Amino acid sequence: MLVFLTALSIILATFTVILPLRRFHKAQAQDEFQRAMRYVQLRAVKRHYQVLEKLEYREIESSYDLDRSYHRIGR
Repeated sequence: MLVFLTALSIILATFTVILPLRRFHKAQAQDEFQRAMRYVQLRAVKRHYQVLEKLEYREIESSYDLDRSYHRIGR
């Protein structure tokens, strides 16, 4: 009986604590990567387009389509 209860508690702990904690850490790492990539895109767009050199990052991000501008740099 003790073995059964121990196994059951391990299974319940896995589903209620460990798996959600892993999902949280994975989502947190993914968000951090997205923020870093967004910053890299902002810097690249600001350096490439001379019109944007005097603007702040917030203005560029709110006024321009950053993804499209970033992907047009190499063309």
